[in-house]
Amino acid sequence: MSRDVQTSGITLKSVNWGELHRKITMLTPDLGVVDAVVYGARKGKLSAASEPFTTLRAFLYAQVGRDYYTLKDIAVIQDLPFLRSQISRIYAGHAMSEICLKMHGGDYEAMYTLLSEGLSLLDLKETETLQVLIQFIYRFIAVTGLAGDLETCPLCDRKYREKEVLSYHTGIHSPVCENCADTSHLLLYPGMRRYLTVSSALDMREAAALELSSSARERIFLYLRDSLRDIQGYPLQSLIDSTMFMIPASE
Repeated sequence: MSRDVQTSGITLKSVNWGELHRKITMLTPDLGVVDAVVYGARKGKLSAASEPFTTLRAFLYAQVGRDYYTLKDIAVIQDLPFLRSQISRIYAGHAMSEICLKMHGGDYEAMYTLLSEGLSLLDLKETETLQVLIQFIYRFIAVTGLAGDLETCPLCDRKYREKEVLSYHTGIHSPVCENCADTSHLLLYPGMRRYLTVSSALDMREAAALELSSSARERIFLYLRDSLRDIQGYPLQSLIDSTMFMIPASE
């Protein structure tokens, strides 16, 4: 059987591998999250694969007895120049990449499509950075099957009232009614719930373009950030960095 493999991939991270080489981690729709060594990555055509957020067609060689591939050749599909020129979008891109890196498993094709679309939206001047990140996080939680029911309490089956504030249950990582909650830390207010319900029915670009005040964006982002921390069991550093950079300290 041939050990040559072709796949699409998005570079999530890159680290030094010896003095002249790099080891990259890619999200692929068919192989999942994989590592590949890029020999001579400091210069030449393959150096592009070491840049975070690069979408490429990767030509790999499966190493015998190794848990990584060798990257033989690439064709760059998307380079995202505007994203790379804006510091807030770089922070958001790193947050998306770390979420995929730390919480991978399951539907890799859906994860790949979501990350590709999220990075593409960050490369558009007209998009609002934090709102794109909100949409990415909420849709990623949905891919994991943990988005929760925003109409009915999953524990007692009671239908929520229109203006009801939802609480949270850490055992099932989901919004619940106040009576079923096991924490008072995560609260989903009616306006936040309406936004998530309406936006989830739209495609990602339409959802990211919905009108939302800066204060509402910040509240929704912080809620989703803390939901991810509950699901993961520990905070993701890139989301901490994103919070510090994109939300004023007074908040």
